[in-house]
Amino acid sequence: MSRIVYKLNGYNLNELGIIVKSADGLIDLPELKKRQEFNWADMHGKIIDTRRPYFEPRTITLDCAWPIEAGGAYNMQTAQQKIREVLLNMGEPVQLVVDLGLTMVVQGQNVSRPLVFNVLQDKAVQFGRKYSGDTVLLTFKITLIEPQPCKAVLKHTAGNSTHTTTLAFTVADNSTLFDVDWGDGAVTYDAKAAQSTSPFSISLQHTYTANGTYYIVLQGDIANVNTISPTGSVPNPLLLWTLK
Repeated sequence: MSRIVYKLNGYNLNELGIIVKSADGLIDLPELKKRQEFNWADMHGKIIDTRRPYFEPRTITLDCAWPIEAGGAYNMQTAQQKIREVLLNMGEPVQLVVDLGLTMVVQGQNVSRPLVFNVLQDKAVQFGRKYSGDTVLLTFKITLIEPQPCKAVLKHTAGNSTHTTTLAFTVADNSTLFDVDWGDGAVTYDAKAAQSTSPFSISLQHTYTANGTYYIVLQGDIANVNTISPTGSVPNPLLLWTLK
């Protein structure tokens, strides 16, 4: 079985030597928001909002251990500084990418299908230490919050001639707003359909400045997205999965 790979804010935790002992909140659904209800004294029972449920933000906890060996790349102080560096500048959401080794066939291609989350740091990191000979085991938990857990995740590979990608999708109305995180730090906010009558569609383009693999996250009321187009003259990102 291949090892699970964790990347946070562009840092590969595995390559740093950090061991993620357990990860909570990755695959279970977030808590449901409390439904509105009305309870009048002069009627039986109560009236409960029966519209489709909505989710609270997702909470993710990474329980980590980092063996620090004498003469290794990091000592106790520099290791703690590196963890703070990983979490630095998280006033805006950054990506947590968890590669479970899963693949799927998309448009005839065998494509990796990682879990992708746009997250913020939710709690301060507290460090614990266990000593054994010349090795110190640094233990800590990283608690993250995903403000918008419902999303569509797409993948774009930017090569020499494919720096620009197009995200095209149809929606149920022209009032719902969507945010698009392009995976390179750029975000398009409050995109909506321009048409006044159906069919309603949105088409957005983005140009990357460097080669690489980018995960695009479409956020908002994803239940109002009807289709995401996989075709076009400009290379389109591959749809990996959707959580409505």
